[in-house]
Amino acid sequence: MYTFCFEVVEANTGQLLSRKSCAMAYLALNDPPLLNLLAKGERIAAREVQNIVFQWTPRNMGSPAAAFHTRYEFTLKELWDRGMAPEAGFESSQALYQSTLSSTTLLLGPTEPQLIPGKRYAWRVRAISTSPTGEQTDNYRNHGWSEIYWFDYQDDCQPPSAIQASITGTQATVKWESPPGTRPAGGYTLKYREQALSGGNSYIINTLETSTTLNGLKPGLVYEYRIGSVCTTGGFSAGADNGTYSPVLKLETAANATDAVTTNCGMIAAEISISNKNPISSLAAGELFTAGKFPVRITRFSGSRSFSGEGYLTIPMLGQVNVKVRFKAMLGMM
Repeated sequence: MYTFCFEVVEANTGQLLSRKSCAMAYLALNDPPLLNLLAKGERIAAREVQNIVFQWTPRNMGSPAAAFHTRYEFTLKELWDRGMAPEAGFESSQALYQSTLSSTTLLLGPTEPQLIPGKRYAWRVRAISTSPTGEQTDNYRNHGWSEIYWFDYQDDCQPPSAIQASITGTQATVKWESPPGTRPAGGYTLKYREQALSGGNSYIINTLETSTTLNGLKPGLVYEYRIGSVCTTGGFSAGADNGTYSPVLKLETAANATDAVTTNCGMIAAEISISNKNPISSLAAGELFTAGKFPVRITRFSGSRSFSGEGYLTIPMLGQVNVKVRFKAMLGMM
């Protein structure tokens, strides 16, 4: 918020001819939209009836000048050269589809241009604000243009089906079935996050099984999740997101949900006695181990017998908060 004041002064004598008059004005440079769906570099499966949802988060809602006078220009382009960086390819390509809308969700349905399986496409969104009189204003960084996201449209990798979730306290077990007639060579990737944090990062679980367990969920919250088939071997182990995902699904924990972990601070837990100390030869994403008596859920790893990777640690006495952790040269015991 800025204050502008004006006075009238006689140019030759410097004599003040008026009293000071002030007015307040709100001036801000807003950030462009944050793209949410589809994810950057995502692979989606071709369907008999095309229905592709794009979604973004506005970052101008705190501005009284732009919050209620903003429209969004959506642009979709086909990328011909996969050897070129998608951002550079986008700038040199013709627009395949453009639309201007006031909502933050766009459905590319059967009446819009039909995408071709095996092709790569890129998209971005521009925020355009107008004054109350209808004049366009440029009060955004990068002229309102968002980051450029891209995706592969393919017909040889279908997402999982028959997805079901059962909830017990702060734990959810998710099960699904492999795509008809095939089992993805690279397994599956499950992404989940709190619905209220739809613009934030997701927790990721990679697994070769058709079920996994989500631990340390917070009571009384709605979570979004979806599961993808990884049809190329080594996809998620290399840090790439090569999954073909299901639609976004939801699950909700009870408001009074608790788990079996003791949350009393200062209570001394009994010592854990390990009878079998033979090193394990294999590990799976989603498995649980303890570190200092705190549960750690594995999200990704590498190695054999001696393992390194990432996961998240749940702290019960801090409201089941999850903290991202890394482990190195861990020797697994059966």
